[in-house]
Amino acid sequence: MQEMSDMDDKFNIELQPSDVFDIQLQNVVSHIGGLDNYEDLKNLPKINDVVLIGNKSLESLGIQPEGDYPTHALTNEEIDAILT
Repeated sequence: MQEMSDMDDKFNIELQPSDVFDIQLQNVVSHIGGLDNYEDLKNLPKINDVVLIGNKSLESLGIQPEGDYPTHALTNEEIDAILT
C-alpha cells in the first residue's frame, strides 16, 4: 500500500482485502464562510414565522401545548349535550 506522502495529493489507493489503513485529513475546513455562530447564518429556520434562535416555548412558536384536546370541532348537538 502506498504512503499518503507518495501520492502527490491523489486519492486513488489500491487496497488488498488484508490491508489496514488509517486516513489522516489535513487542512480540513472547520467552518464555512467565516461563520462561527449559528445566529449569524442567513435563512435561519422558522416555525410559524418565528426564527429558531435560543430556547423557544411552544407558546412563543404559536404551537398549542400538550393536553387533552378535541380532535374535531364540536357539533351543535354535542355542545347542547355538554351544556344540559
